[in-house]
Amino acid sequence: MTRARLSSLPHAGILRCAAMAVALGVVACVPLSAQRGRPARHAPADSAAEADTTGTLCFRGRPLPRCRVYPVFDFGGLARLNGPRQGALGWLVTGSAGVEVNVGDRDAVGIVATFGANDGEAFGIAGRYRRWLGDDFTLDLEAGTPLGGVRSFSGSPRANIVVPSFSSGARLGIMHWLGVVGRVEVMRYCDFSGCDGPSTDVGAYLGLEVHGAAAAAVVGIVFVAIFAVVSGG
Repeated sequence: MTRARLSSLPHAGILRCAAMAVALGVVACVPLSAQRGRPARHAPADSAAEADTTGTLCFRGRPLPRCRVYPVFDFGGLARLNGPRQGALGWLVTGSAGVEVNVGDRDAVGIVATFGANDGEAFGIAGRYRRWLGDDFTLDLEAGTPLGGVRSFSGSPRANIVVPSFSSGARLGIMHWLGVVGRVEVMRYCDFSGCDGPSTDVGAYLGLEVHGAAAAAVVGIVFVAIFAVVSGG
């Protein structure tokens, strides 16, 4: 893969993505052990039930009433279904980090920082809707836009991603750690040498993702690396 010039990305956009991902992940992963260690307070049963419904913060997402706010981490590999443009690769690596909030018994909404890489990189933000199909199965819908990125296809002119572009996806989550995901990306590019009008690449992808702790470790390393490269660039 041709190495992309991350230093050419909009620093403010990337730093906002990384900062948001780290902040949301840290806040949402705070353990409740400190609260559990406090002396028990005798409260009416209905008050305890209400607190459990409205105040639970957990690392492993579950529907209400057991969980209200939880982090989301995803990392996956997808194959391109339609023919890639000349010089492009036929696969896509994706990752995301963010937070979701249960707003109903079976519904949740959230926001994530995202990255994608094949023969080029893109970094952005997306909104999510989750439908709980049970404790162990979920359906997620996502839509967002990159905040910056580069294309470095072998044999093609290097180009910046034009904002706004568009990405959307749907995933079926299985047992909290695995997901089947499909994505559609509409990316607009302008060559480094000049741009009379952006070119557009539409890609459809299908693949697998891992969720939870394993994905959190990989995504955390990626965002730290992005921050280090951009800060040093």
